[in-house]
Amino acid sequence: MFGLRVLWSTYLLIGVPFAVAWDLQAGVSDPEKEPLVSKSASPEETRAGRWKQKRIDKRSRTTPPPASGFEKALLWVEKRGLGVPRDTGSAGVHPVVGVLGPRSGVALGARYWRPDLGSSRLDVALTGGYSIRGYQLYDLQFGRVQDFGPGFELDPEDHGIRQRTGPGNSRERLNVFGRVRYRNFPRQNYFGPGTDSREGDRSDYRLEEVFYGKAVRYRASTWLRGEWEVGLLQVNTGPGTDPGAVPIGSVFDDVTTPGLAHQPGFFRTRAALTLDFRDQPENTHSGGVVDLSWSRHTQVGGTDYHFSGFAVQARQYLPLGSRQRLLALRFLASTTDPENGSRVPFYFQPTLGSPHILRAFRDQRFRDRNLIYLSAEYRWEAAPALELALFYDTGKVFRNQSDFNLMRLRKNVGFGIRFKSRDRVLFRVDLARGREDTRICVTVGPAF
Repeated sequence: MFGLRVLWSTYLLIGVPFAVAWDLQAGVSDPEKEPLVSKSASPEETRAGRWKQKRIDKRSRTTPPPASGFEKALLWVEKRGLGVPRDTGSAGVHPVVGVLGPRSGVALGARYWRPDLGSSRLDVALTGGYSIRGYQLYDLQFGRVQDFGPGFELDPEDHGIRQRTGPGNSRERLNVFGRVRYRNFPRQNYFGPGTDSREGDRSDYRLEEVFYGKAVRYRASTWLRGEWEVGLLQVNTGPGTDPGAVPIGSVFDDVTTPGLAHQPGFFRTRAALTLDFRDQPENTHSGGVVDLSWSRHTQVGGTDYHFSGFAVQARQYLPLGSRQRLLALRFLASTTDPENGSRVPFYFQPTLGSPHILRAFRDQRFRDRNLIYLSAEYRWEAAPALELALFYDTGKVFRNQSDFNLMRLRKNVGFGIRFKSRDRVLFRVDLARGREDTRICVTVGPAF
């Protein structure tokens, strides 16, 4: 395990309100009906009174500018549950739009949440989703379940760190629940290990997972929350369904691709801690957030695959003179550390390449035991419903922890357009240019 030093700071906007009180009944005359003034009143005083009354009349007639047709359309989408709203934590069924995992494309689904089932203290939540590429996710939770808005997790693309906002508006600080989750990802990319893997070696595989376990989530304050999860994880891989790729077994073997020939079960423990000082989690204009994640996988019935993982992510949002302009910075490092004589299965190794990370490269383009990634975005909110961005991404994957440095990084630059509601990014379009390709990424939610 290697140490990481993350230096970050929180910037707060300080507003100084100014209020001006006008006495509307202190003898202010109507300039349209002003009687003759006494000879003692000077022309300057009479002129000042008339202008003062005109300003008062103008304020009383002021109305906010009407919303554009585009803003009205985004508001219509948000009110109907699209864009994964945070405030849909009420009982019942709610629609969900999100991303299920790497290469899933946009997914549609629903979440059902029923608190205090049968007058007991047992809550039940069921989330299901199906993507345009045939990805599936079904997640059943029962116990004291958090009631924040529905969403899809981005694991394993997020390297153990969830991109969602967390239980910020949960009715309770502590949630303890059991869960059963099934995931079926039929179009996973694999190019081989390392940054030097060849794009022409692209293959695909299917990844299926079933997890049985329990979780504890605790919200200590508005800015600090933690999570602990433990359970049994069953994994199965097989041929993928991408017609443009060859099966993984026709290009790679179990020597170069650990876990290809045999997928055992795992006893998994995972813990995460988040320090969040953002003003708005899904449409941030200032503040910062740090995520820490640790996991442990122990093979059931063997010792070939015992390993630990650690990830740290820091994001900082720096206003540049106003809320409409900011510099967004992101740092991510992830490592998997096998025990002596053990290996890390290829499907658990961190990857680079997606609409969220190194955007000019194919999804899951680079994969190995360790990862480092940095990104910067200049964002300009041209209108309340429209944001423009310039971005720069760089990073690499590597096998040995001694290669943790900023050498031989892969890079890309790009331009993005984001369509937003008042408090969240609904969807975005990014054009990214890198060494291998120029790609257009269309997806929901913010980049980071």
